[in-house]
Amino acid sequence: MGWHGGGFHRHGFHRGRQRNQEEMERTVSDTVLLKRLLTYLSPYRFRIIVVTLLTIGSTLINLITPKLTMDLIDDILTPVVTIGSLDTEALMGWIILYVGIIFIRYIIRFFQTYLMSYIGQNVLFKIRSDLFDHLQALSLRFFVEGETGRIMSVVTNDVEELNRFLNEGMFTLITDFVSIVGAIFFMFTMNVELSLISLAMVPLMFIVFYLMGGRARRAWRRTRESIAGVTSRLQEGISGIRVTQAFSREDINIQTFEQTNVQNLQASLRAQQMSGLFGVGMRLSTIIGVTLILWFSVSQILAGHLT
Repeated sequence: MGWHGGGFHRHGFHRGRQRNQEEMERTVSDTVLLKRLLTYLSPYRFRIIVVTLLTIGSTLINLITPKLTMDLIDDILTPVVTIGSLDTEALMGWIILYVGIIFIRYIIRFFQTYLMSYIGQNVLFKIRSDLFDHLQALSLRFFVEGETGRIMSVVTNDVEELNRFLNEGMFTLITDFVSIVGAIFFMFTMNVELSLISLAMVPLMFIVFYLMGGRARRAWRRTRESIAGVTSRLQEGISGIRVTQAFSREDINIQTFEQTNVQNLQASLRAQQMSGLFGVGMRLSTIIGVTLILWFSVSQILAGHLT
């Protein structure tokens, strides 16, 4: 009995130590993590440049498409209503141009998706290999003190989150940046006053991001920590099933796993709640901006200053 007490004491000490290590890992700045990631991305710099150019091209096409629609309405369809005349040649030219642009956009998207996947999967392959090599070089004490399930969670779940960033998040940032710059340019070329009203909502969006972004990020970090706990309990329960059945500890293990699973559920619901509030805040900011633009546009149309 005394041995079991000491064993549980040591086990609690080791887990407490590992939790402290996790807290220390959170203090690593995003800049440091980004520099580490760049070392893995550097061998694919040429492909990254190509993907970036393709992303810019695809984004510019998305920005041009509304302009084509506006030209169709103003230059081709409006004369049909006003003077009863349809310029068939102009309409056919518009259709050919529009179909060609859509075709080019899908071709760009195909190569963009392929190259993004190629870069992401090769980077993840290298990270997994380096991570496994690093684990092989660690001392036995690390594995005695640590929880195998949490280590497995890092190799699987955390790396999968990185995969999402490489395949979606990183190039979404490029797309959003080009979209914002391009949209602002086209807006100011068409109407300065409407553009200024649109930009008036940017400070409100920054406030929402400042208030909710950090909380949502911390909430999602807790979900990764809690799923690591679930993985750890699952690994312990399966690998130690003989001991569990020998000492009739099934009910205790089930209760422990359920507690950990409930913690993961609560963390996931909290993360979804914070993300939902963040999205609602951003959408409300957008709605306010659109409402102001519509109000100003209607007033200008009624005054005869805008068509």
